[in-house]
Amino acid sequence: MTDKLTRDALDTLSSALDEPGWLADRRRHAFDLYEKLDLPDPKSEEWRYTDVRRFDFGAFTAPEARVSAVKLPEGLAAKGVVATDFRTASADYEDLLKEHFFTEVPVDEHKFTALHAAFHSDDVFVYVPPGLEVAMPIEVMRNVSAGGSVFPHTTIVVD
Repeated sequence: MTDKLTRDALDTLSSALDEPGWLADRRRHAFDLYEKLDLPDPKSEEWRYTDVRRFDFGAFTAPEARVSAVKLPEGLAAKGVVATDFRTASADYEDLLKEHFFTEVPVDEHKFTALHAAFHSDDVFVYVPPGLEVAMPIEVMRNVSAGGSVFPHTTIVVD
């Protein structure tokens, strides 16, 4: 089976999501890593129970450009809490998003993290300002139709 995860599919996704240049550049960099990196070592502790040798990347297609609506519990927005899609976050909170996007799991950790970073879609940004304790959960729900690939990403910043 041929690989459907191509640079053209990547650029189409980035364009459909109307991403700023820096985010599209990070996506392209992740794709370059995806093409170069090997599968994780099945002898390593975190992968020893997962046989990735027969994993078929050709079975995946690039995800659709999705933007889920995010709703905060009443009163949190007035306190400065933000929960929004990446399109809004990249316009209104660009510095925070740039600083914290994909910082907890390195893009180059292995082929799967690079794949996720290249084809992330239906992304959500959550920000809790300094000194604020949020007692209620913030839920992000995504609806996924049958078929196709899904690579949702959530960036959470708690100051």
